[in-house]
Amino acid sequence: MDGPLQPRQTTFRLGTRHSRSEVGRPPSQTLRTPPSCRSSSGGHTNTGRTPSRIQLAEACGVTLPRNHAGEKIGWQGVLLSVQPRIRLTRSFDQRSHTYLGYAMKVSGRVGSEAREFLVGVGQGAHTKHHFRAGNAVSGDAQTVPDPHFETVEFYKVSKLKVGLPEPEDEITPPPWRGAPPPLAVYRERGHRRLAARTFQQKCWSCIWGCRMPVVMIIDQWNPSRRRYRTETFCYGPLSCPLYQAGPPRKVPGRRRGMTYTEEDWIDDEATSHRRLEE
Repeated sequence: MDGPLQPRQTTFRLGTRHSRSEVGRPPSQTLRTPPSCRSSSGGHTNTGRTPSRIQLAEACGVTLPRNHAGEKIGWQGVLLSVQPRIRLTRSFDQRSHTYLGYAMKVSGRVGSEAREFLVGVGQGAHTKHHFRAGNAVSGDAQTVPDPHFETVEFYKVSKLKVGLPEPEDEITPPPWRGAPPPLAVYRERGHRRLAARTFQQKCWSCIWGCRMPVVMIIDQWNPSRRRYRTETFCYGPLSCPLYQAGPPRKVPGRRRGMTYTEEDWIDDEATSHRRLEE
């Protein structure tokens, strides 16, 4: 049975443009604003008393939907892919990640319908079963109530049964298959943006690919102003020949015409602690 989800978020320093990982990244690897872009407050350290805009907005009412008890539906099939299940929250030039578990793409039956579908499981279930493409799996699950906050269709899995992977020919990566690493590894590695078309065509089965639901807080003073979308990212080796970044992501601001563009240096700094082959 899928254990309780324990999402963890990255934290912020006021005056920086992006988050600092909670997992073992030394201070020299903290994401920073280039000197030319820093404000006068950029050098202040976080004392724990100054929350980020995202934290302020969440405190003012931007909360994720609670999971109400609901009917479960039976499903079964063969795993086509297993990837990290991570939610991204944006507020103009700030971002934070919530690590939910893993997204499993299944080819099989859900209820009486035969098709492909996505099921979300937690870190505990993956630690126990080491899911990987080719596993025969079955169980019961609830339908996700609000697709804005998930890319999977079903979650809260119970009565989970996992068989051994079906034999298959060895495929030279990329894409990388097998059992994905713990979520802490993804946090430590950092990601680069990945073109949506590249993800759909080449990276959908790779353990380093990730399609995230994105919650954009448009106005921290009026947290009900939100927009939603999905974005694709790559946690894989920097030398991957399949990688295509795609266009920079833009985030709307609270005033008309205000837009923040996430430039290439953000990805470069997020992965600067890795060697080319890592």
